[in-house]
Amino acid sequence: MRKTYKDIINEPYCDPTKRMDFVLFFEVEHGNPNGDPDAGNLPRLDPTDNHGIVTDVSTKRKIRDYLQAALNRPIFIQNKTALNSLYFKTARESDSPDSKLDSEDKEAIRSLATFLQPTDDKGQPYDKLLAETVKLGDSEITVSDWLTECELENVSFDTLTSILGYLGENKEARKIAAEIIGENEIADTVKALIERPKTGLAALIAASKKQSGKLGRDGLEAMKRAMCLNFDDIRLFGAVLTAGTNAGQIRGPMQLTFGRSLEPIVPIEATITRVAITKASDFLKKQTEMGRKPFISWAAYEQTGFYNAPLGADAAHGGTGVTREDLACFWEAIANMFPEAKSAANGRMNVCDLIVFVHEDGNGRGCAPFHKLREKISLVKKEGTDEFTKGFGSVYEPIMIENLDKINAAGIKVYWPLADLWPDLG
Repeated sequence: MRKTYKDIINEPYCDPTKRMDFVLFFEVEHGNPNGDPDAGNLPRLDPTDNHGIVTDVSTKRKIRDYLQAALNRPIFIQNKTALNSLYFKTARESDSPDSKLDSEDKEAIRSLATFLQPTDDKGQPYDKLLAETVKLGDSEITVSDWLTECELENVSFDTLTSILGYLGENKEARKIAAEIIGENEIADTVKALIERPKTGLAALIAASKKQSGKLGRDGLEAMKRAMCLNFDDIRLFGAVLTAGTNAGQIRGPMQLTFGRSLEPIVPIEATITRVAITKASDFLKKQTEMGRKPFISWAAYEQTGFYNAPLGADAAHGGTGVTREDLACFWEAIANMFPEAKSAANGRMNVCDLIVFVHEDGNGRGCAPFHKLREKISLVKKEGTDEFTKGFGSVYEPIMIENLDKINAAGIKVYWPLADLWPDLG
């Protein structure tokens, strides 16, 4: 019976105070594990030895997709919502009763964030501004429609609610106008609406700012903590917050290397045809169109990862606030990322093994360097196999850990999360 993250949440490899190193083995058969857009989407490879490559970004994408789709976890790096919208939404909701931020962080974000929104009384200055029209070339457009299409510094406009958000310091209207305009090429008619005294966009923002002094770094640091609280992938992988104000980089405790095939690969392209014709002008001239589908026959890959416990500490200690639940969800996502991301292009991809080294020392710094631990993993090819043999279990002997007693004596425990998540399969 398949188990979930709730069944492993109390396992030692879900302890966010411990450093962890892990090795992931997976295989692909008749598929493309990670296409290279600069090479016609052929499987990525290292040109020095023709070993296959799978980027860390590709694996993280599958993990994020599983967290969001299967576990309904909130994810920042996604394709359903613009990052700017999520950033401003976090700022807007930070002051809600449900927010887990402390009072100091809430106050810091209030000094940073300003939101203008329509009212029931349509006679308000902001409502009138949205309804005004500006001339752009030979056409006229409402300010609301223009805000929907343009990109302004530190400004986000929600097309559904017409709420305009601004993240920046408390300062006078002319400075806010200069900041919003930035280096953008803006028509004089629109520029006038931004700079107009009292009823212009910059003036309305300045009037609504909380009188709590300059922003400083407090607001930006509070936004980082709010983003960590709100999004699982930021707590795990970190992020560069360039949306809205440039809040800077959040270093994530969970990092992955490039995956690398255990043997050289041979990229193959299959010519395919389709009966659907793209252009109406070609419909009477031909019955099929040609295409190409890149893949590899079979290959096994190894990918390593690391969890840095100090970076995952709670916000009070400068970390992202990783919890046991976060780590349990992460391991479940790795175990199931390929079944949940099935596509014809990927072929048959399977997680073959997952080995986690948990360092039992109290400071989260670890007991031994990873390369010494990797040397203890014994991966041996079976006798009689050749380049035509396919399947991880058919090509390789069961993975063993050499000198396990010495590893344990050094304060490191070895775990196989797959055995806990799929106990019936061994």
